Amino acid sequence: MDVVYYSGGNSGYFDTNIMEFNRFVGEGHFNPTWWIKYIELSRQIFGSKIIRACCGENALDDKTLYIVRQQAHFTSYVEDYVKLVNSNVKKVHNFPVRIFHSTEMVKNTSMLYFTEITDLKRNVKLITVVSHMVFINRATRRPTPLPQQLKHVVNNGHTSVLNTIQPIQDPLIEPPRQTKLFKWSRKISLLDTDYNGHANNSVFFTIPLQCLGIAIENKFSPTLKESIHDYAIEKYCLKIVKECHIGQVITATM
Repeated sequence: MDVVYYSGGNSGYFDTNIMEFNRFVGEGHFNPTWWIKYIELSRQIFGSKIIRACCGENALDDKTLYIVRQQAHFTSYVEDYVKLVNSNVKKVHNFPVRIFHSTEMVKNTSMLYFTEITDLKRNVKLITVVSHMVFINRATRRPTPLPQQLKHVVNNGHTSVLNTIQPIQDPLIEPPRQTKLFKWSRKISLLDTDYNGHANNSVFFTIPLQCLGIAIENKFSPTLKESIHDYAIEKYCLKIVKECHIGQVITATM
């Protein structure tokens, strides 16, 4: 990791390169599913930092942030990027990326996290992720109001990047008939994660991203049965189409 920058407001970013990603895989082979590790890392670095900067070091001592929904959009550059990196495995350090994080749209007990990964060499966006978070009291296991200071800093800031994005409203529409679907189910528990993203929180996104990787490799033809959220795959796009509730056992369609 070469650069870590925090604005002091609601956003920050860090720069890294593909060599860092290859710590997770063998023989230098790169797979976009590993980006989730860095998306989670950006949330750990900047998400809690922003809350603590606004509300004090003890603001998260008895609270946690729980992901109830994530949306991701893969641009048309992703497939070319993966092919390019994998064809130059001995020069992986030549493929720097920037992971940008912003805390957005703070409401009573929920808010949005925005993450964007950019190919710095070509200056093109690769993936955009929006995470819908709920602020939880650890003792009662129920949603609790977010601090007013955080609402003021985030909602009145001039660095907002999500002014045109609105939260998904239930009931959610079904995916188009032509969309390839993959299905799985898993029990989601509040204890899966804490505000640092420890435990099994990355499972939320890792499994569907792995499915996406397989789908890309097979030109979106496979049928899989696994577990966690409801997603629909479109070309270069992973979109959640249904929300789960804390502690609920759900059957997801992807």
